[in-house]
Amino acid sequence: MTTFVCLEDYTDAPADLLELPEDLSRKHLREGQLVKCVFKFGGYSERMWVLITHVMPEGVYAGILRNTPLFIPLVFGETLTFKWSNVICIAD
Repeated sequence: MTTFVCLEDYTDAPADLLELPEDLSRKHLREGQLVKCVFKFGGYSERMWVLITHVMPEGVYAGILRNTPLFIPLVFGETLTFKWSNVICIAD
């Protein structure tokens, strides 16, 4: 059975209100960076860290989930694909 987990998109979100990183920073991430995304499933949402393992064209990334979700049907260490617009925080 396939489970669909949605990543929240923050393309047009007011960055100053949400304190998002600048679009330019989110579009030019590098392998090895740690970023936070919001995952949604059913009525639940969780903010979780993802370690970027691969940078693809057009601001698309692959990474490894670095949290153990409480409500989202994903597992620690799972490989995920996400877009720059899904990133809400970039670790220093």
